[in-house]
Amino acid sequence: MGVVMRAQERRKELDGPVPWGKNHPLRPWIEPPLIMAGAAIGKAVSLLPSEWSLKVHDGFFRALSGRRNLPFDERSPAMESARGLLSRLDGDRGRCPILALTSHPNPRGEEAALNFEMMHVAMHALQSLRGPGARPRLVVAIDPFALDTVGLHMEGLYAGAMIGYRHLVLDRMHHSRGAASRLLLSGAAWPSAAERLLGELRAGGEIVMVLAGGVPTTARLLYAVREWVWWARLASPRRSEPARIRGELQNIPEFAGLDRERFERPLGGRSLWRQMEMRLLSIFGGLEGRGTPESCLADTGRVCAAERRLLDRFLDALGFGTTSRLEAIGSLEAEAARETPFRTRFFRLLARRLLPHGPLLFLPLRHRAGVSMRIDVGEPWAWEGPADGGIAALEPGTPPRPWRGSADEFARRFVESCFA
Repeated sequence: MGVVMRAQERRKELDGPVPWGKNHPLRPWIEPPLIMAGAAIGKAVSLLPSEWSLKVHDGFFRALSGRRNLPFDERSPAMESARGLLSRLDGDRGRCPILALTSHPNPRGEEAALNFEMMHVAMHALQSLRGPGARPRLVVAIDPFALDTVGLHMEGLYAGAMIGYRHLVLDRMHHSRGAASRLLLSGAAWPSAAERLLGELRAGGEIVMVLAGGVPTTARLLYAVREWVWWARLASPRRSEPARIRGELQNIPEFAGLDRERFERPLGGRSLWRQMEMRLLSIFGGLEGRGTPESCLADTGRVCAAERRLLDRFLDALGFGTTSRLEAIGSLEAEAARETPFRTRFFRLLARRLLPHGPLLFLPLRHRAGVSMRIDVGEPWAWEGPADGGIAALEPGTPPRPWRGSADEFARRFVESCFA
């Protein structure tokens, strides 16, 4: 995340000045009381009946979104389809968990307010599906990197409120906070995020999560480049020959001195694969001196000619043939250009760790920008259980149509269908 955050800070510097107050010198002293006040508010809200709690959330999100309030139709065809699927999937193994996966509006400009409206609509949709007593949880980032469009005081209150209500919070900058803030936000640290999410879903909960994982820079680096490097490692004909790969990479200027960085130790530690990953993230994030708004993949979503040559040499060092290299680079280009990445590793995690425990209902939500801003609740998809080493799923239709395939195949089909 350090590389991704530096890439995003670089992007913001190109766009213009950062809002005042985010790096206030008294932040270590100002922040803890705000977090505690927010946590008290969040805890109080969590003790209210679920319907009242949702109204308080509505008011909070409305304040953050500049009083915008987009309509939500709980009787839309998509919602009725979701109710039908949910009644089918709830059974002897307990209630079926619901995962609402959303797109990510641009956090700057006119679309910024849609980020909070998305949470408002998604929570209403899940409570409508589950009925009285439901308490949908949000997967929300509470670090300054994520909340860069609000002031320091609102940031602290928001972080505390999300913790107090027991939303699934992610603090990707936990290590950089003051001692008091680290203590107050100890349950939000990044490494525990996956287990907390899986635990809530195994218990049959209702979760709202941004599938894109953040702004375009984050999505392209973490969920396009990083996962592509992971795939290249597994598919490499030379994956059992790290010494040979290291020697081949030394002949590529961008990988020369792979063990020597600007820091006291190599980025990614001593692992060759982690070092390759960090170097490519730095290059495509514009941190290695070659990235400009015209050529950096993180900024444009396009692989420029220089980056394509680098990828070709990188794959050659890993032992890929000419045809395989072209196909691999094409797959990265296709995903980097998307607003919402495929997140194949995420769906593999769900299939491996969650599917054996029972079914899962997916509810997609996507924002629509432009003259008529709105948020659309898409047709639901569902996992029924494991099948032939893959997934037995139901895709939208009247009635829902059976689908079989791997987690990777499902990720691509679901995302291309719901977040085109």
